[in-house]
Amino acid sequence: MWRTRRWRQLLDILEYLPRTSAYAQALATDDELAEQVAGMPEDDRPAVWSRSHRDYSAEVEMLTAVFDRLGELIRVTAAARGARGKPPQLGPRPIHAVEKYRKRKRRSNHDQLVSRLITKKPAE
Repeated sequence: MWRTRRWRQLLDILEYLPRTSAYAQALATDDELAEQVAGMPEDDRPAVWSRSHRDYSAEVEMLTAVFDRLGELIRVTAAARGARGKPPQLGPRPIHAVEKYRKRKRRSNHDQLVSRLITKKPAE
């Protein structure tokens, strides 16, 4: 691959390496890459991280459920002592295409409503 300069195939292979690989660690700790991402406009930045489907095994699903229940237990224990707070965040899960579509649809509907309200001319 290297000698034949098949860069696309090499990039595809790198993309599918597990999150625990040395390549993923190098990307996560690269200061120059962090500066480039931080300097990007908000619209061009990568989406918020979510767990990929290939990393979401049955074991990870169970650990995520335990993480969620532990957060609830901590909140209930704190509430029993009179503390108030917001509910704990759920552990990361893969985002399905249906969820992405619904989010885009809600955003589109919201943008249409806002544009109708803002461009409305006052009655004379």
